[in-house]
Amino acid sequence: MLQEKAIKIGFPRALLYHKYGPMWMHFFRALHCQILTSPNTNRAILDQGLQYSIDENCLAVKIFLGHVQYLIGKVDYIFVPSFNCLHENEEICVKLSALGDIVRNTFKNVQLLDYIVDQSKHQDELSGLTEIGRKLGYNPSQTRQAYDEAVSVLAEHKQAELEKQLVLLTQEPDAKCRILVVAHSYVMHDAILGKLITRFLEEMGTEVIIADVVDEQLARTLSTRLSSDCHWTYSKSLMGGIEFYRNQVDGIVFLMAFPCGPDALIATLCQHMIQDLPLCVLNMDELQGDAGLKTRLESFVDILLLRKEKSL
Repeated sequence: MLQEKAIKIGFPRALLYHKYGPMWMHFFRALHCQILTSPNTNRAILDQGLQYSIDENCLAVKIFLGHVQYLIGKVDYIFVPSFNCLHENEEICVKLSALGDIVRNTFKNVQLLDYIVDQSKHQDELSGLTEIGRKLGYNPSQTRQAYDEAVSVLAEHKQAELEKQLVLLTQEPDAKCRILVVAHSYVMHDAILGKLITRFLEEMGTEVIIADVVDEQLARTLSTRLSSDCHWTYSKSLMGGIEFYRNQVDGIVFLMAFPCGPDALIATLCQHMIQDLPLCVLNMDELQGDAGLKTRLESFVDILLLRKEKSL
């Protein structure tokens, strides 16, 4: 049964939206829903997130809450899935696994569309989206078709991004040096986090390679070169990305959203394990000024250029 009036679904442009957004949006559009995505992160959205967040939340979660606040009152539902376990004996950040509960306890009377992905409890994404489809008036067959199409869209999007980056690596760089930026997608693609850093680096004449743009299965295999017992799924992908690209770059910039515990551990591990490349760790928080970040990056780029000159 189709809805007489299209339901409007709100997408916070934060956290896992940056990893799965193309799939989620295609799924809901295939079910004839209207989509409203919050704008790129700005200072006003961050300030809203800080107002509603506890200090212990990482910067990425604080930003997410600001995006949720932006959408309240503008849509029928806000889409907030929670991810706990994607692979056996592995985990996702606890904040991502409790995201629905965090939002419900932060904002009163908010209408959510949510589900939990937890392979350890046999709760998969298809089951969760099938239940959402039923809530919206669609039968399992219609929902499955929308889901299959959405999965294909995401796969094509990821492959296109990977091919674009691989082509870039086959070309002689116009830039002074290549830098691998290592960050979770929700840090890398956020306007005031990773995109800010990318802009600074490009203004300094460097070419940026993104560690998160990598074949995920291959990355999981390569990650064992740095750690054989990492239990954080997304951290595995980042470490695999480092191993995939490290021989094609001049240095590494590791971006963290303060105070992320897993990232702090992985960054320290990489600093000990990677001895052949300079590595700069930036721990970003809401108090960090742009000028300080730019100064650190300028110093790091100068080190890379001096190192290249000596190797000639």
